[in-house]
Amino acid sequence: MRCGGVLGLANGAMIVGFRLHPFIITLGTMSVYRGITLLLTKGQTVSGLPGAIQPGFFKADFGLGAAHPMNTLIMVLVAVLGWFVLRYTVFGRRVFAVGGNETAAKYAGVPVGRVLILVYTLMGVAAGLAGAMAVGYFGAATSGAGQAYELRVIAGAVIGGASLTGGRGTAFGAVLGTIVIELINNAITILEIDTNYLYVVTGGAIILAAVIDRLKQGLQAR
Repeated sequence: MRCGGVLGLANGAMIVGFRLHPFIITLGTMSVYRGITLLLTKGQTVSGLPGAIQPGFFKADFGLGAAHPMNTLIMVLVAVLGWFVLRYTVFGRRVFAVGGNETAAKYAGVPVGRVLILVYTLMGVAAGLAGAMAVGYFGAATSGAGQAYELRVIAGAVIGGASLTGGRGTAFGAVLGTIVIELINNAITILEIDTNYLYVVTGGAIILAAVIDRLKQGLQAR
């Protein structure tokens, strides 16, 4: 998680320092970080990890005779924490302000640069936590893990009510949107449909949600 936080901090610092669009920086660093991972692991699966990783925090034994994954519980805790921060803290309101209109937030006295750097750092920590959870669940790590997940993450957030233009969205909405995407994925697998259709459905869901969001904004403006 510390590594994820450092990399997220680097993303935020470059976005604020170079004043470039976040999409350019994050797309570039995604390729750089993935390349470093492939170089360090030589494209091989990393196994032989300490046994305490699985029966410890990420697979806890509640006295029922077997270790149970903690992924769902951790997801709920993170969602509750995100909901609280966004709804009841000054930092959360500043995040919405910067996402809605960065220029207006700056004139209102919001430290835009500091908020952006902290947001990207927290996202890096969250990504590191997700990676640690995956390692704890599978007991190994592959250098290619998580490829194309960015599309599913965007789809989950947009379906959950987040606006692509920023300034609107909830933590619980993102969780519900992600659950919808995973339900579609599982349904495709159970019905033995070609799994490549998941990309079609995911991309279509993003476009449809974006169109609905744009129409909603137009109606509100009127």
